[in-house]
Amino acid sequence: MSAIVDFECPPLNEVICGLHFRRMDRFTAPYVGLLWQKFQTHYPKCEVHPPLTLVSEQDTELQLEMSSFPRVWFVSEDSTRLVQVQQDLLIHNWRQVESSTSYPRYKIVKDGFDDALSKFEAFVADHGLGAVEARQYELSYVNFVPQGDGYESLGELGRLLPDFAWRRNTSRFLPDPSNVNYQTVFDLPNNNGKLRVSIQDALRRSDEKKLTRILIVVRGMHQSQDVSTPDDWFELAHEWIVRAFLDLTSEEVQVKLWRKK
Repeated sequence: MSAIVDFECPPLNEVICGLHFRRMDRFTAPYVGLLWQKFQTHYPKCEVHPPLTLVSEQDTELQLEMSSFPRVWFVSEDSTRLVQVQQDLLIHNWRQVESSTSYPRYKIVKDGFDDALSKFEAFVADHGLGAVEARQYELSYVNFVPQGDGYESLGELGRLLPDFAWRRNTSRFLPDPSNVNYQTVFDLPNNNGKLRVSIQDALRRSDEKKLTRILIVVRGMHQSQDVSTPDDWFELAHEWIVRAFLDLTSEEVQVKLWRKK
C-alpha cells in the first residue's frame, strides 16, 4: 500500500517510529542498565536526556501525564540509529549524521522499531514491571532542504512548496519574509489519527547553511476495520506521509533534485 514513489536522493534528515504507552511507574532508573544489556550489541553507546512531553491526538488525558524519569538513548556505533526509552515512550529512529549517510528506507526503520519494542516488552514481562499498554503510535519524517535547492530565498519558497507562493511585484509594500513558521493539521480517515505539517526556516549546524525544515508527523491508533492492527496503522501513516510530501513539494524539484523514480 505504501510503496507509492521512491527518491534516489531524498532530503530526509530523520525518520521516527514511536509508541506512547501508559506510564509504568515501576520502570525506574535502576532498570535502565539492565535494559541496555539487551540492546548493547547493536547500540553500544548510551546517553541521558530530559523526558519528552507527549502530545495526544485522541486522548486528552495523555497530555496531563508528566514524568521526572529521564529519556535514555541507546545509540548505534555510527550514531545513525537510536532507541529512546522513558516511562511512557519507546522510539526507534534513523538520523543522518553526515551528508554521505544514505536513508536505509522505511521498512528497515520500522523493522528496527518492531525489534526494539519486542525486546522492551520481553524485558518488562521478565522483571514484572507491568504491561506495555499502547495509547498512541507515531511516525515522523524530518526533511531539510537547503536554500539553493530549487529556491534561492524565502521569497521564492513557492518554487519548492507551491502552496506557499509569495506574491512578488513592484507595487508590493512588504519585502520578502525573513522567517517562516507554518503549521497545519489534517484528519486521517475513520478517526485513525491526525497528520501535522510544520514548515520552518533553520540553519545547518555544520556550516550555518540556510534550510527549510519540512516536518510531517502522523499520530494516532488503529480504530477501524480496515486499519485494525499496529502494522496496518503504520502502513496508513507511511502512505499519508509520502502522499503529503508529494502534494506539498513541486514536481520539478522532485524530479531534478531528488530524482523521483
